[in-house]
Amino acid sequence: MTETSAPLASLFASALLVANDAPRHQWSEWARDAVAAAQHHCCAYCDAPLDAMCPQRWSVQPVISASLGVPAASEFLRVACKPCANAKGQQDPLAWPEWQRRMPPERVEAVLALRRTALLVAPQHLTPHRPHSPVDAVKEHLLARFAHPRFRAWAWRGREEAFVGWPMARSIHRSTREAMAVLLYGQRATRIPHPKAVLFALPSDRFLEAVWALIELHGWICPVSLHAEPAPESDDWRESWPHTFTSLQDLRRRRRAHERQPLPSPPRDQSQSPSAVSHRRAYAKRREAERRHRDAVAQAGYRSRMGHVDAGRLPPLAFEDWAELYLDSLLHRLPRAL
Repeated sequence: MTETSAPLASLFASALLVANDAPRHQWSEWARDAVAAAQHHCCAYCDAPLDAMCPQRWSVQPVISASLGVPAASEFLRVACKPCANAKGQQDPLAWPEWQRRMPPERVEAVLALRRTALLVAPQHLTPHRPHSPVDAVKEHLLARFAHPRFRAWAWRGREEAFVGWPMARSIHRSTREAMAVLLYGQRATRIPHPKAVLFALPSDRFLEAVWALIELHGWICPVSLHAEPAPESDDWRESWPHTFTSLQDLRRRRRAHERQPLPSPPRDQSQSPSAVSHRRAYAKRREAERRHRDAVAQAGYRSRMGHVDAGRLPPLAFEDWAELYLDSLLHRLPRAL
């Protein structure tokens, strides 16, 4: 990191810490009692019995925290004893695997199924599919992301340097440990020391590759606005990384219902099967035949016009018209005798 980028790194760290410091949703007492009664007053992560008369010894929390983008809805709540609630915190249940080893498989699968349901209504980044791809293909790609613990990170890219980071936790979770490995060893990012945040700096030309590597690790990457010159956008479809969708249909269309133009998509992969190659060759021949026909029609029209001008049946062309006709003839690669 250069001396000129050190102030930008400090600004970036301050911005992500402010963005992360959002108020948490407070659940009412009746909602807590209803969730606890529905779970028979047993902890969802250790199956320990809970004393309904001592609510200070247990708490209700969503299976996926609202800080990870899941809406604050009562159907995603689970009751947990204080030790389990403190151990899980705001992280994804997959980032805290200890509870799975002490729970029956059917109880573990019930929590994971609720987790998948909650994630399907959380903000999701685009998938490398073209618009109107099969819903099953898009959902299958999302489920592959869901196999990793969800985490939240912030990113910003300038003309020469980019930053990625997240707030520092009391311990390194599985999700952030994988993200750190991808940035340090996969993208050759540089760790920036900071007392309250985990920061990485990397060249701007490797930013998109790094961000999408984190997205495929189930990262929710949020943009940060800094009072600095951002990098110019390109035609790369990966520039759409700040856009997220909470609807599977909108994600499949790559646009929201009120929008007309979909976001850019990856280039279409061409099949190399013999039939596909033969079809492309036949299409290229048809296009070449159509081009030659257009050239012949344009040449005939040009010669006819020049013949009428030479015979005096048509007035000479003005300079603007002559220039337009001349450029048109160059476009159609016609011979011109001037």
